[in-house]
Amino acid sequence: MKPIHVSSAVVILLLCSVFCQAQQTVATNTNVAVPPLINFSGTLTDLNGRPMAGVVGVTFSLYSEQTGGAALWMETQNVQPDLHGHYTVMLGSTSSTGLPSDIFVAGEAHWLGVQVQGEAEQPRVLLVSAPYALKAGDAETIGGLPPSAFVLAAPPSNGASANSNASAAAAPAGSGSSETTSDVTTTGGTVNAVPLFTTSTNIQNSLLTQTGKTTISVGGKLNLPASGTATSSTGFNSRPQDFVASVFNSSTATAVPQTFQLQAEPAGNDSASASGTLNLLYGSGTSTPAETGLKFASNGQITFATGQTFPGTGDGTITGVTTASGSGLSGGGTSGTLSLSIPSAGVTNAMLANSSVTLSANSAGGLTAPGAMTLGSTYTIGLQPCSANQVLQFSGSVWACATAGIGTITGVTAGTDLTGGGTTGNVTLNLNTAALNSAYPQLAANNTFTGTQTINNVTTVTGTNSLGMLQVTNTGTSGNNPGIVGTTNSTNSTGVKGFASATSGITNGVYGSSASSAGYGVQGSSPYIGVYGTSAQNGVYGSSPNVGVYGISSEYLGVYGQSNGASSTGNCCGYGAGVWGDTGGTEGEGDGVYGVLGTGDDANAGAFFNNSHSDTSGYGATLYALNNSGDSSTLIFQATNSGGSWCVIFTGGDLNCTGTVSGTVRAGDARRVMVHAVQSPENWFEDFGSGTLANGAATVALDPTFASTVNTATEYHVFLTPRGECEGLYVANASPTGFEVRELHHGSSSVAFDYRIVAKRAGYENQRLEDVTERYQKMQEDQRLRRERMQQRRAARSGMAPGAEPVPTPALTARKSANQ
Repeated sequence: MKPIHVSSAVVILLLCSVFCQAQQTVATNTNVAVPPLINFSGTLTDLNGRPMAGVVGVTFSLYSEQTGGAALWMETQNVQPDLHGHYTVMLGSTSSTGLPSDIFVAGEAHWLGVQVQGEAEQPRVLLVSAPYALKAGDAETIGGLPPSAFVLAAPPSNGASANSNASAAAAPAGSGSSETTSDVTTTGGTVNAVPLFTTSTNIQNSLLTQTGKTTISVGGKLNLPASGTATSSTGFNSRPQDFVASVFNSSTATAVPQTFQLQAEPAGNDSASASGTLNLLYGSGTSTPAETGLKFASNGQITFATGQTFPGTGDGTITGVTTASGSGLSGGGTSGTLSLSIPSAGVTNAMLANSSVTLSANSAGGLTAPGAMTLGSTYTIGLQPCSANQVLQFSGSVWACATAGIGTITGVTAGTDLTGGGTTGNVTLNLNTAALNSAYPQLAANNTFTGTQTINNVTTVTGTNSLGMLQVTNTGTSGNNPGIVGTTNSTNSTGVKGFASATSGITNGVYGSSASSAGYGVQGSSPYIGVYGTSAQNGVYGSSPNVGVYGISSEYLGVYGQSNGASSTGNCCGYGAGVWGDTGGTEGEGDGVYGVLGTGDDANAGAFFNNSHSDTSGYGATLYALNNSGDSSTLIFQATNSGGSWCVIFTGGDLNCTGTVSGTVRAGDARRVMVHAVQSPENWFEDFGSGTLANGAATVALDPTFASTVNTATEYHVFLTPRGECEGLYVANASPTGFEVRELHHGSSSVAFDYRIVAKRAGYENQRLEDVTERYQKMQEDQRLRRERMQQRRAARSGMAPGAEPVPTPALTARKSANQ
């Protein structure tokens, strides 16, 4: 709760003499009780500065000191602010006798403390008199002097006791006995001077003079002492000096006081440089004045508030930047953003501390040295000169001139597949085309290879064939006859890799097709990537009755596909896919038919990573699953294990799992611990909130959004928790839109409370512990049959003839042995 703001309109109806008169009235007429009351006004606001509403418990206390000390009197009242947070109470109204009659008899200053229930007490407010209360205070004096100044001297001690009794009876009530009287004189009085008691029996002029009702003058120093004595842990501010202006606010149609304060504050408390500052504070309306940032140090230096600007000239403000002659700079100005630059030839050698560079000869170097070189001049640096027919060579320690060696070619003889040569003059060498054409493929003609061919270090193959850069056809009809088999033993290499850059038509980076029921359209094996393909359309395309694309990698990726196409521009079926798997088969009993199948031995069968930003449409998801069936009971996701546990998502949005719903959170000691969700046999939604009783009752409206998701027309439950002492709470008049909270036994407390609402989800009111035994058993049986079929397929592949799979790497062989 934001600290309450007490309005400046604090009216004290009965103070000082008023209380004295009330006391005398009660003393002289015991049949008529006149309870002393104080009318008090204030404002209550919340943490956001908004007016508080409802009934608020507020405790009022009277003190004889501004801070500290025990309360002379206190009471608690239930305050009902208006729409603007304003309230008015009668202090003392909770007691039949009102405020104690002896609190204000001595005429001492008193402060009022205000404390909202559950909050700290706010800064105390000094009680002041109303104008007529001041006049009532004058009734206690005669000519400005107390009545005791006019009491007759006590009769002689030897006088008749009857006369003494008569004199005592004639004295007015409350005037005091003769033993307590004193002679007060007024010597040296001055018009408009405020009197001062110089002794207990004498009044003199003080330093204060008053002119009319507007001006008070101080003839000496006005002291505003510290509010306490400093300790090593705490310093104390001075009493503040207030300067208050009044301004009319058109939005609230009220006069708003503007309070400025000057206050001395401690600086560097409990240090060798302990000092103080004079600070300016400001507050608008009923707010407590706060620091503005402007303050004066003990040496007169000023700290300005944030955003302080200084207009005009002659006060430290830079009004322009110009460049001096010979500075080597140009530019400047007197307004806007200024630019300074170095013009051409702006920096001269005379401006530099070192205006030349010296190049000295090095005994190990092969260059000539011009010596000292002045900046801006041109010099020539050449090689060390040598004699004719000599060369400059490095001997191991220095560059030196040496005689060049001269050799003689006596002949060039043509080797295999070359013609020409000779022993004199210029000789010519040519390819022996006849020998090449008979022994090697011709580059510009069609060739037929009959043996095993090996091509090493080929980096690029370019072709315009409509079927691709390279087409390989195997016409064998039995055994293992792959079209292309790519193997590599290099750590960062690819068994088969293809690229297609065409932008029209159907282009495939790697295309493979097999008519065999046990063959593969594309097969690759590598420690790094088994099959790799990129294309604007299909990176890798494989077709086969068995496996379209088959890749094995012992270290990295079995199959890698990348697509850079947009989701619906020139791509197959309106999707841009790195790897596409599709099947038209019908799934039999326990026989899994998959568009994409991933298996793993002690590893992940599938992994999905998404480096894009979140896409609310769903197409930017890390894993996107869609089932076009209109049946809400059709599976869209299923995860099972060999033990029969499963978790499924249906197209209707239902999630069913045999396990628990849990999560992990960080504990205070950096550990991760598991927490579990509360589950229910029915579909319940719940909501929470708080409220406050006003005279024992409160109305709570259901949140409209929450109410739209549940069926409050049927039974819903409310659980109440009071946050203070009361007779107990109960719910009354529950309706689809809200309910009432009341106190037991017709109580009238104004206590805060919390509530929890539990209601059934709309559309699911009649669901409770649905029987899914048949569905569970069916899924267990399907999983068992699929597991058996998968084992059969693995056994069939492991028993294929040699050469059916690429040569396995040592790492893959070891991994398979470990799995077996």
